[in-house]
Amino acid sequence: MNPRTLVTALLTTLAVVAGVYLLFFLLVELFVIWFSAALIAIALDAPTVLLQRRLRLPRTIALILVILALLGFWTGVGAWVGPQVAEQFEHLQEQVQLGLESAQSWLRGNEPFRSLMRLVPSAESVTPPVGELVRRTQGAVLSGFSVVANLLITIFVGCFFAASPRRYTEGALLLLPEDRRAGGRRVLAAIARALRWWLVARVLLMLFIGVLFGIGLWILDIPLKLPLAVLAGILNFIPYVGPLLAYVPIVTVSLLVGPKVALYVSILYISVQFVESYLAEPLIEARTVSLPPALIILAQVVSVVWVGFIGVLLATPLLITVVVGVQLLYVRRVLHEDVQVAGQR
Repeated sequence: MNPRTLVTALLTTLAVVAGVYLLFFLLVELFVIWFSAALIAIALDAPTVLLQRRLRLPRTIALILVILALLGFWTGVGAWVGPQVAEQFEHLQEQVQLGLESAQSWLRGNEPFRSLMRLVPSAESVTPPVGELVRRTQGAVLSGFSVVANLLITIFVGCFFAASPRRYTEGALLLLPEDRRAGGRRVLAAIARALRWWLVARVLLMLFIGVLFGIGLWILDIPLKLPLAVLAGILNFIPYVGPLLAYVPIVTVSLLVGPKVALYVSILYISVQFVESYLAEPLIEARTVSLPPALIILAQVVSVVWVGFIGVLLATPLLITVVVGVQLLYVRRVLHEDVQVAGQR
C-alpha cells in the first residue's frame, strides 16, 4: 500500500473515532437535545400535514394551530385536575398523619418494637447543618433550572424542525456525496415513518391504559383516581419500565385507604397491564412497529448507562433508528436480503 494512502486511511480512522467519541460521550447532552427535538418534530408533523391538506393552510399557520391546541388541551387538563389533586392531597395528608401516629402508638405498645424504636435516631441527630442544607438546596435549584432550560430548548428546536423539516434534512444530506444523497433521503424518510408509527402506537396504548385503569379506580372509589389514571397512561409511554414506575404511587395511595383496597387496586392494575400486553399491544404493533422485547430492554439499559434516566424515554426510538438503518444500509444493500423494514405497512 502507498505510504501516503496508509497515512490518509489512519488519519481518517482517527478522525472518525474522535468524532464518535465526541458525539457519544462529550456531546451527549447536545445529542439528547437534538434527538428529542427530532422526535417532537415528527410528532407535530402528522397533525400539521393533516391541517394543511384539509384546510389548505400554510405549513407555519397549521403548525401554530397544532401547538396552540396542545397548549390549550394541557392547560385545560391542569385546570381540571389541579384543584382535585390539591383537595385530595390535603385529605391524604391528614390520613397519613393519623396512620403514622397510630403506627407509632402500636409500636411503642409492644415490647419487641419498643426496644427497636429506641435505636432509631432522632430527627435532630440526622438533620444536616444549615450550611449543608443551603448548599443542597442551591444544587437542587440549579439542577432544576438546567432541566427546565434544556426542556425549553428542546421544545423550541423541535418546533423549528417541524416548521421546515425539508430545510434541515436537505442541509444534513449535503454532508453526503451527491450520488449518495438520494439513498440518504430514503433512509431518513424510512426512519421518520417508523418513528411516526411508533409514536401513534404508544399514544393509543397510553389512552387504552389511562381510560381502562381510570374506570377501574372510579369503581373502587380510590382517592386521586384521575391523576393516577393520567399518570399510569403517561408512564406507559415507556415500554416495560413505565408500568413499574407508575405502580409505586398507585399502590402507595391505595395503601392509605386500606390493605384490602391496595390488593384490589394491584389486581386491577395487573389485569389492565395483562390485557394491554397480550391483546391491545400485539394488535396495535402489528399495524405499526414491532420490536423484540429483549432488544428494547437491552436498549433501555444501555441508554440509561449512556445518557442517564432520560435514556429510558429515548431508548426505543433510538433502537428503531438503528434497526431501520441496519435493515436498509446493511441487510438490503450489502447482504442483498429482502427484509421488511420496521414501520413499513
